[in-house]
Amino acid sequence: MPEGESIVLAHLNDPVPLHKLFEKELPGKFEWSYLKKGPDVFEVSIRKIKRDDFTVNELMERFPAAAHVLTRYNIKYYLDGKVKVKHMITDPRVKVNDILDEMNALSDHLGFQILFSHGVRNT
Repeated sequence: MPEGESIVLAHLNDPVPLHKLFEKELPGKFEWSYLKKGPDVFEVSIRKIKRDDFTVNELMERFPAAAHVLTRYNIKYYLDGKVKVKHMITDPRVKVNDILDEMNALSDHLGFQILFSHGVRNT
């Protein structure tokens, strides 16, 4: 599914097990929203999150060491965490992917995986 696209899943049972599987196998990649919650049918909208669509709070929550990287790019992460990272970038040469790539490199160095990985494992 392309980034930003969504599908609607309709099922007789609550798809909680599928949601847990998505979170385990593809953490931070999809957003789930219930459209209908029983009792006859459960409808869930599943949207693939755009890689450049993260807020500062989402980055900080999933990767606390993000402050170091964001500071290097002159992003004042402490001002408003609800703002998308892409809107806080002041240098037109810098893209969100540059920041996420640097976070991935730092996480590899520190010995853990960032949840915004875009490597083969999570595509």
